[in-house]
Formats: sequence, structure tokens, C-alpha cells
Amino acid sequence: MQIAFDTSTSRPVLAIVDGGEVLFEWAGPGGTFHGETLLAGLEAGMEKNSLNWKQIRFISVGIGPGTFTGLRIGVVIAKFLADPNNIPVVPVSSLQAQALSAEPNLFDKSIRRVWSLTDAKRHEVYALALEPSQLLPDFFVATEKEYAISPESLALELGESDLLLGEGAENYSAFWPKTVSMAAVEWRYLQAKNIAAIGQKKFDHGEALSAVAIEARY
Repeated sequence: MQIAFDTSTSRPVLAIVDGGEVLFEWAGPGGTFHGETLLAGLEAGMEKNSLNWKQIRFISVGIGPGTFTGLRIGVVIAKFLADPNNIPVVPVSSLQAQALSAEPNLFDKSIRRVWSLTDAKRHEVYALALEPSQLLPDFFVATEKEYAISPESLALELGESDLLLGEGAENYSAFWPKTVSMAAVEWRYLQAKNIAAIGQKKFDHGEALSAVAIEARY
């Protein structure tokens, strides 16, 4: 049993997952109150499934890259929950988890690359490009593949048949060439169940850390 959540975007997301079964999935409202809403969502999920902390084996948390304030909230909450309950924490790339949301869009076999984009503010996006065959929970994403870039510069890197998703893709859509496409709205954003899917693979491979060792990537 794991708790998975992410606060790297404008809305926090959370899931409670047992093996491959999603017992509870929640998305908070957009805004700046990630801490309060995330904890309220977690409490609702624990109560709905009659869970206690002794049943939670680990926590998966999105560590970005993303905006400073949002990410810090998620990492602090992970530490706050894990430390007193002696629960290990699995750090997950928020951009990789978001990229997994693109899979239902890939019925079009002509898609060449999937770009997972988060709004980094300051007129930049955080970007990660993956090929469709790399959209797997256990695919290793090197840190250097995730980077900040202006939308003008990113537009020059985009090619025909690229698929874009995430708030970064949406907020700067005016910059993208007409040869690229946007993921369908229902599959465009980060989902907590994908944080959990990557977290499970990493946990199974012994990549869980102590709460104190978790750090966000800005």
C-alpha cells in the first residue's frame, strides 16, 4: 500500500494505491493552498478506505522540476508524514509521471516524441522529451534530460508529429508550430496514479530513501 502525491503544478494530486489497484484518486483546486487541500484530500482518502499508517509501506512524491513554492510544499509534507511513521519515501520525476498521461493519445502511430512541459514561470517551461516506447514506469530518465527553456527556444526544437502535454504546453500554446499537436484535455495533465506507478517500480528496485534524504528539483 502506498500514498502518492505531487504539488509541482497549479493543482495538487494524490492517490492511494494497493499494488496496481487505485483505491482513491484526488485532484485539488488550482491556487496557492496546496498544503491545506492536499492534507484534506489525504484524510478523506484514508477515512474512505479505513486505513491507518501501519498499512502504508511507502510514500511516492513528485520532486519536480517545478515551481519552488509548490514543490517545497509536497516535499515538506512527505517528510512530515514519513518521518514520525518511519515510512520510506520514493522520489519521482514529476515530468516523467506527467508524460505517462500521454499514452491514451498514442493510437496515432505517427507521433514521434512526447513533450512533458511544466510552467516554470519567468517565461520558461521545464521540458522533458520522450519517445513513445519510453513511456514506461520503469524507464530511467536522466536528470539532464529535464531542463528549463524559453518557449521561443523550445519551439525551435519541436518537430513534426511531436505531442505536447502539461500546463507548460497549454500556457504557452501560442508559441508552438502548427506541426505539433496537444494531448486531449482529459489526458493532458499530471495524474497521481502515474506518480504511484513509477514509485512502485522504484520501490521494488530498492530506490526508496529516508524522509530526510528527499530533495526537490527546481
